[in-house]
Amino acid sequence: MPVANWNSRILTNAIIGFTKWDPTWPSPLANLGWYVSLLEGYVPVRAPDQQAPSTLRPDLILVNAADRTAIVSECKAGTVQQSQLANYQKLTLDNLREHGVERGIDSMQVVYFGTEPHRESCVRSLEDTVFPLVSFDDDCFESGVDVRGKRPPTRYIPIDLDSKPTEVLGEVAVAVWRLAIRQKRTFDTREAVQEIFLDMYEGLHPRFRSELEGPVTKALNNLAKAKVMGDLIRRSGGMWSLVPDPGTTGSGLRFDTARRRIEEYIASQGEQMDLEVPSESDNNE
Repeated sequence: MPVANWNSRILTNAIIGFTKWDPTWPSPLANLGWYVSLLEGYVPVRAPDQQAPSTLRPDLILVNAADRTAIVSECKAGTVQQSQLANYQKLTLDNLREHGVERGIDSMQVVYFGTEPHRESCVRSLEDTVFPLVSFDDDCFESGVDVRGKRPPTRYIPIDLDSKPTEVLGEVAVAVWRLAIRQKRTFDTREAVQEIFLDMYEGLHPRFRSELEGPVTKALNNLAKAKVMGDLIRRSGGMWSLVPDPGTTGSGLRFDTARRRIEEYIASQGEQMDLEVPSESDNNE
């Protein structure tokens, strides 16, 4: 995927991937001991003459425990917002300790991550600051990390608050199938969000987790329509139930049938999506 087509979520996933041991994507930050401390944080900042605080929302905060250092990461697949930049210039280590990362951090650095098409604009915006810009082009990460022919991972942050409803629907559908495969009979929206993000869920700021419940609930409501997955998923108050057993022989909603219905519904909303629904080898059409 050319970096010109990346959005901030893809860029964030690419940086997170650098902290993981993934055979399909380089691991330069993992090699140096960096890990993800917080995703989609909320950090209040205030200038001395400012009565009400402003809120910064770093895309991710990375920590190196050995160096006791944090990187506050802003992922920009576009231009720098001046109001946001002004807030980053107010950010202090105490702000971060109170609202951003675990205790024990002695230093921090704000870093803007970007893509080559917007590099010149971002450099101009940051030239009077102490914030570095490191960016991707189609061949490499600025530090010399070779990404030629590699596709950035997108599974760490599958959706965000800017995701299209059809994108959310696809991720929710996959999460529901995983729950069904594990014989999870009932669940609430929070559990659905958790299933979407899997082991990254604990790193999400609690407020961001809560905000995601709105679009995920809308997606569940759409899946529960009769012509989509209404014979599999039903709502009762704040809980969802999966009935009857999916993928079974002779009864229940079969995997391939559900996938076709979901893809047809997404297409009817004006988009095409190749939905990868998890399945088991013994759950055949």
